[in-house]
Amino acid sequence: MSNSACKDTLKDECVSIVIPAYNHATYLSEAIDSVIAQDYPNIELIVIDDGSTDATANILEKYNKQFYWETQNNIGQAKTLEKGWKMARGQILSYLSADDVLEKNAVSASLEVLNSHNSIVMTYCDFNLIGEFSKTIKTSKSSDYEYKKMLVDLNCIPGPGVFFRRSAYQQSGPWNAKYTQMPDLDFWLRLGLVGEFRRIPKVLANFRVHEASQTFSKPSIDFLSLPDKL
Repeated sequence: MSNSACKDTLKDECVSIVIPAYNHATYLSEAIDSVIAQDYPNIELIVIDDGSTDATANILEKYNKQFYWETQNNIGQAKTLEKGWKMARGQILSYLSADDVLEKNAVSASLEVLNSHNSIVMTYCDFNLIGEFSKTIKTSKSSDYEYKKMLVDLNCIPGPGVFFRRSAYQQSGPWNAKYTQMPDLDFWLRLGLVGEFRRIPKVLANFRVHEASQTFSKPSIDFLSLPDKL
């Protein structure tokens, strides 16, 4: 991928990846470079610095105009992703945390599965847990998707390396900014009503574990808007 913008001249459909960046300057270049290095030719990369107080803006300036980036006042992850996806031109959407990393074939392998059947609206994959210096700690094999298990057990399966259809996103709506704890689970529950999720049993991404990582705890039932129907 030579230039991170949608290319109308290519027959391959455009994939838009949004990186919301907040105080992860140490790892941001590795996340960006993993998108630039993809073997899929038609990718739009959008990086939004959400009011970072570290060297994030300096990191982005080094890339010049290789992709679209901007710095904004802090509005939070959910609103930043919504903004990025509204700006995006691709029919396939994704996001990557600023401290995570994609494998080189993440986009191409995901689209092959996503486009294998119209009923599939989102793909997710197995991934490596990596440490501060990008050394693999262990491999995490995701569970096969079951909507009711996700709903009843509040089991948020999808991790890094997810790709979903814009059409499904438009039906489900964006992340809800009022949920500071696991807003992605609320989003997956709504997106899961639109169509099927499909697990790809391959390591296509890397999830970084470090002291500044967001901590996760099992949420209470009232933190999200449960879908009206199953």
